[in-house]
Amino acid sequence: MTSGPFHLVAWKERDRVELVRSPTYWDRGAVRVERFTALSIDDQAASTNLYFTGACDATASNVIPSTYLPAINGEQRGGRAYKDYDVSPFLTVYFAWIQTRKLTTATFAVRCRSRSIAAQCRGSPTAARSRPRS
Repeated sequence: MTSGPFHLVAWKERDRVELVRSPTYWDRGAVRVERFTALSIDDQAASTNLYFTGACDATASNVIPSTYLPAINGEQRGGRAYKDYDVSPFLTVYFAWIQTRKLTTATFAVRCRSRSIAAQCRGSPTAARSRPRS
């Protein structure tokens, strides 16, 4: 499945990716890791805890909760930062949808009729007027 130093052995969508060292990689001796497991967890604190307890080798999130930084960078460990802690720039792309139109009463009423978001609209004076009668 790969042409690099690792072969994919397991991929469970939105859960984990597991790789093992390739026996056919041209520079196999330079690869020191036998097995590599990366977990995909939405909760930053949970993924950081799993990583630092050794339950996984990497996480899909590149964000560490700010409350963890004093321990990780060594401030709370007598100046001993974790060996794999590194502060450096990285390339990333962010995308944001920004509402640039004013939400009109008519648009709001149409949105409130939708069953998927009806719970969000309940209690609004506009929604109360625009609800279909049963």
